[in-house]
Amino acid sequence: CCPDIADPEAFSKAEFREILDVARRLGLEPIPLMQTFGHAEYVLQHRPYYGLRERPGGYDCYCPSSGEVRRFLKRLLHEYLELFGDDVKRFHLGGDEAWSFGSCAACRSRKGVELYREHLEAVAEELRGRGIRPGCWHDMLLKFDRDEGGRLFENAFKGYTIWFWDYSYPKVWHWWGQSDKPL
Repeated sequence: CCPDIADPEAFSKAEFREILDVARRLGLEPIPLMQTFGHAEYVLQHRPYYGLRERPGGYDCYCPSSGEVRRFLKRLLHEYLELFGDDVKRFHLGGDEAWSFGSCAACRSRKGVELYREHLEAVAEELRGRGIRPGCWHDMLLKFDRDEGGRLFENAFKGYTIWFWDYSYPKVWHWWGQSDKPL
């Protein structure tokens, strides 16, 4: 749906489907990963998508208050689902390292965790309707969990797969001041 953001050396859809077929024959479960907050440089560096940015001068993060962003992400989501096929069980919605998240005027007027969850749920709605379990990275959720007094996971993200990454594992200290215990 956005050929202008594709890298010239990217796999074609046919080539990617061959890779998915091999993965499935090997007993692997292909899980799509689509960025819904940060790590959006590959899209937001292109002029036609400047309006989707959280900050006018930045290109790392989508603005979650923008209806245009949600419509764009849903178009991408449909293309991912078409490419991965009907047997997708889980879908990774990214969500990590969104450091400029919530910084525009519209976003700043909202509580971060509510805006984050609302945006994620708006994108995940289509997945749930197809029986696909949504998921996201853990780091921003740990930040919000601390802000919410440690009850975020039990209240807001029960239906998600939470993927954990850690560059310093097996250490249990993290720069955000949390240990692995909440996970």
